[in-house]
Amino acid sequence: MEKEKAASGLAMWLAGAAVGAAAMYFSDPRQGRRRRALLRDKLYSLGLDALDTRDAKMRDIGNRIEGMRAKFRNALEGSGPPPSEQVLCARLRTLMGRLVSHPHAITVTANGGHVVFSGAILADEREILLAEAYKVPGVTMIEDRLSAYASPIGVPSLQGHHQTPSQPSWNPALKAMAGAGGILGAFGLTRRSPGGLLLAGAGLAVLGRALIALRHDDQHSPQHLPVRHESMRSHLERSIEVLASPEVVFDAWSDFDNFPHFFAKLLTATSVDNRRSRWVLQESANAKLEANVAWSKRERPVMLAWQSEDDTTFRLAGSVTLEPTRRGTQVRLSLSMPPKAGAAPSAADIALFKGFERELEKDLIRMKSFIESGVVPHHATGSTRPEGGQLLH
Repeated sequence: MEKEKAASGLAMWLAGAAVGAAAMYFSDPRQGRRRRALLRDKLYSLGLDALDTRDAKMRDIGNRIEGMRAKFRNALEGSGPPPSEQVLCARLRTLMGRLVSHPHAITVTANGGHVVFSGAILADEREILLAEAYKVPGVTMIEDRLSAYASPIGVPSLQGHHQTPSQPSWNPALKAMAGAGGILGAFGLTRRSPGGLLLAGAGLAVLGRALIALRHDDQHSPQHLPVRHESMRSHLERSIEVLASPEVVFDAWSDFDNFPHFFAKLLTATSVDNRRSRWVLQESANAKLEANVAWSKRERPVMLAWQSEDDTTFRLAGSVTLEPTRRGTQVRLSLSMPPKAGAAPSAADIALFKGFERELEKDLIRMKSFIESGVVPHHATGSTRPEGGQLLH
């Protein structure tokens, strides 16, 4: 009990000493008036910032409520007609403004749900942009024509002020607390009386406590923690040069029956009609997965794109872009896992897509060997696919 009384007395003594020191500092005959004026202005500015934050927070809450109402209305009435190309491009530009440091360097176009990104982008921003773009309502397929750079040095379109896509934001409640403390302190300083000094001390104490909490909140915000971009796992891209003309490469890719010769995870691809195929994939060592896949775009000899149909259990989209080189064709393969409407990817979906990621380099080598030699490569998967000896040409 005596220790508690001693500690309480020490705390009161320290508080009194702090208030006395503040009173001496702001009551100095020479500099006191200037110091009080500066502090009053700063506290008043903090109060105005708190009011602005309150207004912004109220607008944000209103926008979120309106968004929830729209989602609820769409759930009751159905998804409705797809957005126009102008609306879809506007949504994607808004997304780029949040995720990309130089959105002016990127051009986005849309044809129905088919979106094309072109231009320059930093390499560490490319994957997250493509992954998040698939989540925009109305996007069904993405064609990636972006040129990624590790650094903006030497790239004219990536010059200029480097804006950080996600700036840390202080907690509005703590900002309001700081503003209230600042206003209380400023009011107390205008009253030249012992009561005014006590009021100013109380306001400054509230302000100091809020600033300490704000600093702690900023240091522990998501912007200062290691980020795990799980969404980056939903898009893969690799490229390889094939010693064959773009026409030959296109013809090999334009036949779904050839896909099992490329992808180790794909056991069979059975044609349903001239644009659809039934795929059987190796989900795990003892499990298989079936999906209906259809062509979404074919432009000979430039690019091909395909996507699983909505009624399949596993969502998969892919595209192949062909660019002629001096020796043959540069093949750029993109695979993505578009999110299912209203549901996150299952553990089985993620595991299967990671399987594609592990095998993608070898898949491209198999594709290259198949097209250049015309011989179906041997597989070590033990599947029922044809063994070597069958010719492409």
